[in-house]
Amino acid sequence: MAHLRTYTAIIVTMVLMLTATVSVHGQTQQESRIAGFISATAGNFSLKFPTVQFMGESYGFDKVYGSKNGLFYGGEAGIGLGDIGLFGVVKYRLWKKSGNPVEIGAIDFDGDVTWSQTFLSVGGRYYLVTQTATNRSFLPFFGGGIIQSTAKEEMRGEASYYSETAYVDVSAEVDGTGFYLEGGAAFFVAPSIAFGGFLEYSWINLGISAEGARAEIEGGGGLFAGVSLSAFFGRPMKSLN
Repeated sequence: MAHLRTYTAIIVTMVLMLTATVSVHGQTQQESRIAGFISATAGNFSLKFPTVQFMGESYGFDKVYGSKNGLFYGGEAGIGLGDIGLFGVVKYRLWKKSGNPVEIGAIDFDGDVTWSQTFLSVGGRYYLVTQTATNRSFLPFFGGGIIQSTAKEEMRGEASYYSETAYVDVSAEVDGTGFYLEGGAAFFVAPSIAFGGFLEYSWINLGISAEGARAEIEGGGGLFAGVSLSAFFGRPMKSLN
């Protein structure tokens, strides 16, 4: 809930700043208008996470889930000044992995384990519309901002301890904040439709919370390498002179 209030305040502040910028900029350049976009994104996420704690034990992520790479998908929305290519951006992404439980001491697990991680970020993005070329079909961009991530690891199945067997349903929550940097490009196939590609790296400090315990650990962010399909509205950046 605290994260929701924080991000709501950030978004409201961003909108007010953009509104003020539009008002001032409009006095000096009559053609200025607001612009925005919505995007669907997908690609590969590579987790920067050296170890995972589960039921009081630490083990390598690869040992349980096979690798630290996997498919992510999500969406983005932005609003800003199309004539100068400056946007405030909100992004959401989801990444999931399935694996095999590990044996912890004398306890042997037979079941399924899943890792589900969400990423919510707020930041700024600048499209290089001030380039001297007259062809605006290809627009590079870069940006950065803050990111919040929540991950949940769940295990369901049978646990055997010597001759005793019982069904278990346990989970551990991971939660933290950090920042990200991004770079990419948009290729406009129509005045308001663009395909894109991007790289984004995030740094996140996470805490493990299970059975009332909490410990800070290094990692939790990683590298997003993805593609996007975007719909723009308002000032068409590719048509600027």
